[in-house]
Amino acid sequence: MINELQDHRILTLKSIAILSLLILHIALSFTWIPQLYGIWPIGTNTPSINLTGLASFLNLFGLLLFFILSGFSIRKKAFDQEHYLLEKVQQNTRRFIWYYVLLSLLFYLLLSASEWRFLTFFECTFLTSFYHLWFLAALAFFQLLLVFARKILASRLQNIRIPLFIPLSIHALGLFFQGGVFLKTPTQLDSSTLLSIGVYFCWFFYGFTLCNGPFRLSKPFSALRILGVMTLLSLYFMAKTALLFSWTFGLFWQLLGSVLDPLAFLAALQVCFWLIEKYHQQRTTQSTDYLQTFLQRYQLPIYVFQIPLIFLLVSILEKMGAVFLTLDQLPQALPNWEESLSTWGLFYLLLLFFTLALLLLWRYHQQKTPHSKE
Repeated sequence: MINELQDHRILTLKSIAILSLLILHIALSFTWIPQLYGIWPIGTNTPSINLTGLASFLNLFGLLLFFILSGFSIRKKAFDQEHYLLEKVQQNTRRFIWYYVLLSLLFYLLLSASEWRFLTFFECTFLTSFYHLWFLAALAFFQLLLVFARKILASRLQNIRIPLFIPLSIHALGLFFQGGVFLKTPTQLDSSTLLSIGVYFCWFFYGFTLCNGPFRLSKPFSALRILGVMTLLSLYFMAKTALLFSWTFGLFWQLLGSVLDPLAFLAALQVCFWLIEKYHQQRTTQSTDYLQTFLQRYQLPIYVFQIPLIFLLVSILEKMGAVFLTLDQLPQALPNWEESLSTWGLFYLLLLFFTLALLLLWRYHQQKTPHSKE
């Protein structure tokens, strides 16, 4: 019963991580994060402050949860099966190469069609972006490091325990040296984005060293604890807003934002634990487990094809009259303090489209693999 509950918690958290990253990519088209532009070159004429804060938080929460769960999920098999880690390295490397070639071809055809001519090689600047597939290459690299660690440390690796303050501290330091806004997506292998790789590896290895996983509440939630969590999350959003929109006391907010970033992740994770505990007491697991299994099974193709679809849909909306910024206009753009209704309308339109697409895919999956009658 304990193992079944543990498996359900892990499956639920994996689903939350998947949905966080899917919603993040939709929100990015309507936000103002100057450090992000160049790898995500679509933005509305009136970017939203609230959607910017949401995207900043989803970027933090979804990715950290993804790497912790990835490390934790391979732990048992890594010690039970000698070649398991190398097989995972090969699997993730193949996935990265396959989707990179496929998306390169797809973007080349889409952009060539938009220009009514075939693009030259030097015009294909999108080839250096990795299409946000960097996490597959990072996972393969992390797993390869574990292969060497397993050979060198042998049985000692199984007994290593990492105190939580180590990934928290490394996360805060990495973020501070990047400017204190949010961990940059490592789509360009320079000294700054390599700091993100180091931070993500630390969380991945932290998850790998957990025997029972961080998937339980240490004690029941109290009103004071909930108040503390909400206060921490409020400070997080305020610090991010201050940095993103250049409030005064820049160094103070940079320090505060760097410290709050990993703490806000833990606070949000505690809220997830609490909701999972409450929901588990009042439901039957069959339907929700089936949905979670579906999300886990199709997460990579959904993630991969979501990105060109967003670009395509935004381009269609632009042809229909919606006004969007281009890269050369971004430095002159101002934050939208009044929260344009059109920006929110377009965001919900894209969100609705992808929700319907997921439901249709789920229905197709149900018909293809019906429940057993036994």
